[in-house]
Amino acid sequence: MSKKIIICLYIKTIFITLFSFAHASNTGVVLEKDQKEFKFFSSIYTQTKAFDSSGSKIDEWGKTGYWSNYFSFYKGITSDVNWGFQFNIKSVKTGTANSSALNAIQFSSQSDAQFGLTSFGPQFKWKPVEDNNDLSLSISFSVPLKTDLDGKVSGRPYLDSNGWKLNSRIYYNYSLNDAINLFCETGFDYIFDTSTNSPAHSFSTPAKIFPSYNLTKWSFYLNLDFSPTWNKLNWSAYYFQVGPGIKYLFSETLEPEIFYSLYLFGKNKGAGNTIGAGVRYIF
Repeated sequence: MSKKIIICLYIKTIFITLFSFAHASNTGVVLEKDQKEFKFFSSIYTQTKAFDSSGSKIDEWGKTGYWSNYFSFYKGITSDVNWGFQFNIKSVKTGTANSSALNAIQFSSQSDAQFGLTSFGPQFKWKPVEDNNDLSLSISFSVPLKTDLDGKVSGRPYLDSNGWKLNSRIYYNYSLNDAINLFCETGFDYIFDTSTNSPAHSFSTPAKIFPSYNLTKWSFYLNLDFSPTWNKLNWSAYYFQVGPGIKYLFSETLEPEIFYSLYLFGKNKGAGNTIGAGVRYIF
């Protein structure tokens, strides 16, 4: 075999690997029929400051830490439609300002802490255009599995909303070249909470952009995330977070990652940071 042919085959192999990595790393990709996908993400968020109603950063008493664990399962019904379920296990812990962030990892509910399986529900994902693998839509619905998640009755720290949740997303993946990828995600989150005499509904429209640089096995990305909460035509709250992440492709089916994010500005939201890890397995 000539040297020129060997070089061409090598370049082709690298191109296919990079393309496969970019496609496998796309969380919006729709599975083929009978394919299955499992995702697990665990993160710790801590804050000692918050953004007030004017957007100024203010000190809070002590430190609040959240430990969030997200589980997702999808199965390909056809090559265009997937279905599955997702659930969340969370905990929250308050303490002094110099307390460890790892204190959020706890499994009991006390006066200064809450823990539990907070929500569960079905989810669906599909391709609106049959021959376009870069565009997909998803919708999920979840119900709360505990009462008093917001702590208003017990006086415990806020863990989650008491409401039923409807989430919809649009995903689009754009490859600038063989190595540089741009993944975009937007949609809405609606929370319908009738657990009190004064219903607390919420409507937000998160938007995320993930520019990434893909090597043969590694992928480095930046998370740019802006999410406003609406009150009629005004923003009653919002946040913007940014942070890096790294993925490693063990194979075309197994992909772990680590990530970090910092909340740069906001309104009526926390001003903390998040560190976490996850894994995606397709089989």
